[in-house]
Amino acid sequence: MASHAFESAAAQEKQGFFAGKKGRKRREALQAYAFLSPSLIVLIVFSIFPVFYALYISLHKWFIKKGNFGAEQLYPVAGRTH
Repeated sequence: MASHAFESAAAQEKQGFFAGKKGRKRREALQAYAFLSPSLIVLIVFSIFPVFYALYISLHKWFIKKGNFGAEQLYPVAGRTH
């Protein structure tokens, strides 16, 4: 009888990383992260990353175009009066 209990415990350990109560919790946590990861990736890429990138850009000098830049170069008609 004692050997049967030992065999079942050994067989349960052989089932692997997801065996038993701890294994079930690991499996559920892994499954939860798998379902959440696509939305978290989209959230990070389109909302969190741009905020920190804008902060980085605002703290450094960026010379996108040499020389003076003004809106009148882009919109010459908007500045004219008829």
